[in-house]
Amino acid sequence: MEVFLQASSDKESLDPTASLFWLLEEPLIHGARLDVRDSSRPGLSQRLVSARAVKLRHIVDAAGPRLHDAETLASRLGLRSNRHTRNILNAWTTKLTTEELEMLQDYAPAEQKLPMKGIRSHRAGVRSKPV
Repeated sequence: MEVFLQASSDKESLDPTASLFWLLEEPLIHGARLDVRDSSRPGLSQRLVSARAVKLRHIVDAAGPRLHDAETLASRLGLRSNRHTRNILNAWTTKLTTEELEMLQDYAPAEQKLPMKGIRSHRAGVRSKPV
């Protein structure tokens, strides 16, 4: 028991980037803290597993750091209803603390960090169109 208490107090003193790393690794299924399945969301766990979206990082990569892009997440999970997907995103948002939501604002997937206008190709002077 003492080992567990020591480990949890160490986790609280982590620097923000380490805390963000571990936040993004939070699981979303099997009774985890961010598991939001209930009678109004039958089959959610199965959809998350089949879409390989079982960690918060996977949801943030699809829905953005503010967890607002329901359309993209619905597409990734194979859901037809953006309203239902928004409700799921809202459930995750309410389970996160204010501090965790602020940490997510610092996260941007690698593909979002690339400049969008005129990406230089490996050949000098050749510009490609934005992806």
